Amino acid sequence: MNEEKQGISKAWKETLSRVAIAELYCRTDYYIHQKEAARKALITLLGEYHSEFSGATPPMYKKIWKNFQNKSREVLKVLTDRTGVHHVCFVEPDYSDLTLLANFEAESLPFEEKLSQESLTMSYDQTKKRVTLSFDPKRNIDDQLESAKQKLLSKRQVISGGAFIKGSSEKKPLDRIIQELFIYLKREESQHSKKTWKDLADELDLKMGTAQKKFKKAKNLILSGEIRKYLPPQAPSDTILIK
Repeated sequence: MNEEKQGISKAWKETLSRVAIAELYCRTDYYIHQKEAARKALITLLGEYHSEFSGATPPMYKKIWKNFQNKSREVLKVLTDRTGVHHVCFVEPDYSDLTLLANFEAESLPFEEKLSQESLTMSYDQTKKRVTLSFDPKRNIDDQLESAKQKLLSKRQVISGGAFIKGSSEKKPLDRIIQELFIYLKREESQHSKKTWKDLADELDLKMGTAQKKFKKAKNLILSGEIRKYLPPQAPSDTILIK
């Protein structure tokens, strides 16, 4: 592999690691609670505007929609300030509901359980923990195989925490963050199911003190807002659109 391809591969690996971090972060109770609070506020706002949308003439509709967008951005700004993530809000055509999604610009979109790069796609079955890959026969096979390998490694990082591989060498910073976030999520799950720290440590094959230390690091990363440095590129602002 020449220097140019090595550079592309390294950059792509970093992007995948950041995508994995974003996927794990967006599954934490902290992020979900903030997002749900914003969604409820947007639903309430949409209800207030529903009748105005329905009875508006075309000239008036444009003005009403702009007002709705401005008020929605105020809600989304609070969400962005609290999570460090910009969002896109899709409003149903009949104004009955809306969908709120993280607005990352990375080529991978794990929030829809689908990763893609050019024509190569990967869908993931959460229940069976299986991955399905598809390829474009018109494109270079070696490039697609290399991309597929990196995508599978990224998904494995998310599933396993990117950490519990015997004989692994010292982890890079992004890999360590993935591991710590994974343990943070597992701890949240164990709390919901009334499991103890010992139960979790045994499940992860870690010493209880080690698991607790990594959990604390992830918690500090989230609550301090420092995690924002490790997220993938995202849109420069929040967006409100008709679905």
